[in-house]
Amino acid sequence: MDRTAASSTDRSSRAGGSSRTRREFLGTVPGLALVAGTGISAQVADTGTQAQQIAPPQHVIAALWYAAHKPALLDAVLRRTLNNYCLRTDCPEPTLAVEDVFGDWDKQRLKHAIRDLAGIYTEGPPKVELFLAGDSIAAEAVNEVKAEAGNKPFPSIVYYIHGDPSSVGLLPENNATGATNLSAQATGRKLDLLWQTVPGLHHLALVGNPSSKSVQSQRRVAREWVRTHAPLMACQDIDLDHPNNVPGELQKVSPWTQAMLILSDPITSHRRGEIAKFALERRIVTMFGKPEGAHDGGMMAYAADRLALMAAAAQRIVAALTGAGPSQTPAERVQAVATQVRTLNIQDNPKLDFIINVKTARAMGFVIPPWVMAQADIVLWNEAPTWYEQAPQDPHCAEPM
Repeated sequence: MDRTAASSTDRSSRAGGSSRTRREFLGTVPGLALVAGTGISAQVADTGTQAQQIAPPQHVIAALWYAAHKPALLDAVLRRTLNNYCLRTDCPEPTLAVEDVFGDWDKQRLKHAIRDLAGIYTEGPPKVELFLAGDSIAAEAVNEVKAEAGNKPFPSIVYYIHGDPSSVGLLPENNATGATNLSAQATGRKLDLLWQTVPGLHHLALVGNPSSKSVQSQRRVAREWVRTHAPLMACQDIDLDHPNNVPGELQKVSPWTQAMLILSDPITSHRRGEIAKFALERRIVTMFGKPEGAHDGGMMAYAADRLALMAAAAQRIVAALTGAGPSQTPAERVQAVATQVRTLNIQDNPKLDFIINVKTARAMGFVIPPWVMAQADIVLWNEAPTWYEQAPQDPHCAEPM
């Protein structure tokens, strides 16, 4: 039977101080058109006939975001992968519902919503079978709530993060799997490239969120590299603990700073355009941990292909859900997904690309040494910056983070 997949946003609410939006990925019968529904169910109306109420989805997962929005690119890849999963099922009813949970830049509010979805406050089973942690702070939050749960059944975790999952306790034995670019391990290579790019580098700024465990890990690696390779180099920590504080914190950058290492976390990703613009005005060489940092005006980036990471995370969600069947109770489905997750190995380290934005270098009047250019995997000659002021149309969907 030929079918098409559709999705809808059918509920927005405020729960525990965090924004929550219900979305559904449905497999529909030919001749039926999807219309808006209420709650977890949806209305499917036959064209020209009366509406029919279809059954609730077989699986429910929650996508967690520390920010007030989600990356548009990740959302598109997630929708495509999960819609394909719906199409492979044998029944026309919805097979999967995804609920977006936004922390609005407040980790405690995000944790409150996670506790609610995990059933920490009730005697019953969790309300979802699986959590998708869309960034490193969300991964920290869900792992901390898992520790609070003790022996109570807790949904499995699939993560898509730029950082070391072990730094926040995301291990297979804790029912966690996912995709990562292992930012902390790549920090040494980033500093090697900066050292080669800026002759006589003696002042370096480390920019990131001090409360992020991933950033703390990256900073430790960076300071160890400096102690070993350039003990006379001055290192300055620039602490960006909230997006609204970014302009003021950037003004604290020393006038002697020659290079900035942008440590991967949701805040530096969200404000990457502002950081790149500041560095361009101050003629500071930048190294980002995500490719869009270079695409949006930064001079360099050393990062993994985000499309591959996103697709890997979505595929792991599908693989985990295959362990649960519609005939099982909610508690049995949570346990079946956890058993399946423990069989999935953590993704092998992805290939990291060294990206150079030559247009930014020229605008600064900076000449990148030929031996550095020779190491580049991607060179951007005429990349037009897309600064952060360009707000997305969808309030819950932003440019790739």
